[in-house]
Amino acid sequence: MLKAIVLMCAAAVVSTAALAQGTAPQPPMGPTEMQCQEGYKEGMQWTRDQFIAACAKLRESKKN
Repeated sequence: MLKAIVLMCAAAVVSTAALAQGTAPQPPMGPTEMQCQEGYKEGMQWTRDQFIAACAKLRESKKN
């Protein structure tokens, strides 16, 4: 019985580690309202197109 528990725990640890390696990194959160007002700057974590799209979406969400 103890051996079965130990094997299950080991399998869970291995599965969790494999899952963590297989997950894609989360995309960066969108720009803040202030960042949108200031405009895109080189070196930001988004491309210019991503930034423009995210700011447009943010503005649209503020309308509703």
